[in-house]
Amino acid sequence: MEGADRYRVVRWVRWWWLRRHTVVDLAIAVVAWPPSLGLAVTAFGGGLPVTLLLSVPLVTGLSVAAYFRRSHPVVFFAVAMLAAVTTANVPAVMFALYTYPAWRPDRATLAVLTAVAGIAAVSVDAWYVANTPAALVIRLVMFVLSPVLLGLWIGTRRQLVDNLRERAERLEREQHLQAERAIVSERTRIAREMHDVVAHRVSLMVLHAGGLEVSAPDGRTAETAALIRTTGREALTELRHILGVLRADADGPPLAPQPTIADVARLVEASRQAGVDVAYEVRGEPGAAADAVERTAYRVVQEGLTNAAKHAPGAAVRVTVAYRAGAVAVTVANGPPGPRTAPPLPSGGHGLVGLRERAALIGGALSAGPEPGGAGWRLTAELPLNLPEHDSEG
Repeated sequence: MEGADRYRVVRWVRWWWLRRHTVVDLAIAVVAWPPSLGLAVTAFGGGLPVTLLLSVPLVTGLSVAAYFRRSHPVVFFAVAMLAAVTTANVPAVMFALYTYPAWRPDRATLAVLTAVAGIAAVSVDAWYVANTPAALVIRLVMFVLSPVLLGLWIGTRRQLVDNLRERAERLEREQHLQAERAIVSERTRIAREMHDVVAHRVSLMVLHAGGLEVSAPDGRTAETAALIRTTGREALTELRHILGVLRADADGPPLAPQPTIADVARLVEASRQAGVDVAYEVRGEPGAAADAVERTAYRVVQEGLTNAAKHAPGAAVRVTVAYRAGAVAVTVANGPPGPRTAPPLPSGGHGLVGLRERAALIGGALSAGPEPGGAGWRLTAELPLNLPEHDSEG
């Protein structure tokens, strides 16, 4: 089948599916009109003009009511009862008794309609036929209870299918929401790791290039170092824009091995090689800490060293990891900056925000502010060593 033919078939199927009830009801109204007119003509008898004058409006009204039977089932039942009483059109009443429970959940109204149809059937049977009680019961079952039970079954099945469809759609929406939350969490994790790792490394590279530019033995080396420093600064600026796009207000689980407190010494040594005067001290007896605490402590030192290099170039920096009973305090303090030989490095402003979120999630606290007297800056994190299982990032 060609693409155009397939498209036409799909359009036709969609058109039919959206209008199937209207088409079916219109077909019922048109097909039922001739036999209903035949029953009316037979019932009224008499002259043809008078018979048609009585039959055509009644039958036409019955067909119109049948077309609107889903939206106005009570009206359809009333017109069908009138046709049954005047023209013995019992099938119309049976169809009306089927329609109401198939499309309406109101069981009280259904009971009233069933009772009215039953009383009418009993009255007509007693007046015209005078059948035995057994025959009367059979007629009630066939012409009243059977269409009602069929309508109840169809209506219950339709409600069940609708409920299942609604539940499936709700589950699908929930799956989409969970997938979106997972994407946001992963983007946030990537943004934080990029800030913690890539931005820190690029900052050190820029510092190395700045130092080489100042102490270069020849002009070509200085020019190359300046180019590296400028390129690194541009990369940091672009990285800040990327982090602004990726960052969200949620946190996701890390998907790769993360550094710990044991890696702080290596971090300090890398800063020393970049020309930063860093003193590192460990106080107290190191104790076993939760993975989340290890990672957060490392990130605090990393952020503190990066901020010192950015905002206080040439300042002496002190890194202290102090173990106490059930807790560890991580402090990064720097003195006043020295003379600035290069423009300040770009900053995204999310580092401390992310660290506060990390510390709060594991039950710790983060403080940052100037040293007493304003001579320098101090970043301190107070973190518990042991965490409840549900609070751990690992």
